[in-house]
Amino acid sequence: MTHKGYDFAGLNLPDEIRAGLDGTVVETSNLYNTSWRNTGTLTTRDYGNYIKVKHDNGSIELHAHIKQNSMLSIGTRVRAGQVIARIGHTGNSSGPHLHSEYRTAQNINIPVDFIEAPNDPLQECLAQHIDLVTKLIAYEKKEKEWIATEKRLKDEKDQAVIEGEVKLRDEIAKMRPRLLNEFRNQVIAKLQEIK
Repeated sequence: MTHKGYDFAGLNLPDEIRAGLDGTVVETSNLYNTSWRNTGTLTTRDYGNYIKVKHDNGSIELHAHIKQNSMLSIGTRVRAGQVIARIGHTGNSSGPHLHSEYRTAQNINIPVDFIEAPNDPLQECLAQHIDLVTKLIAYEKKEKEWIATEKRLKDEKDQAVIEGEVKLRDEIAKMRPRLLNEFRNQVIAKLQEIK
């Protein structure tokens, strides 16, 4: 059994699959949400979910074992470097990974060179401080709920409850700038480290 392709481990973020060249999505399979082991003859089904992009120069790239419902649809134009799907664990797969193949217009596998995408300092910083970002989002959601409650209660003319809600909202409003400033300072510090 031969293996004509490149496999990349998919346990670490980011899990994006990006187009190698400009082209058009020409074929997809989005049927599976599980993996299996095939010890016999491999078939197209063993790719699990996959996406094929036909490049403007006629060559083709295929990416397999993709996460269900994460890929672009057939006919979509893509640019080199554009996210086209997410790494998954579907088909004949022993763990989350990406299987990639590159072929000529005559469907012959060809070797390719892969380059590592440059690090995005802001993305790295967000990943390191995800708990702070999550708290900020939760505070914003709570604040919206309180504003809606305040409006509803004003309509009901329940002044005592309104005052309690306003007090809680004000406390959150005082915390929010401090958290945003803390996050901003962490981002600036991270960017200065990178320089």
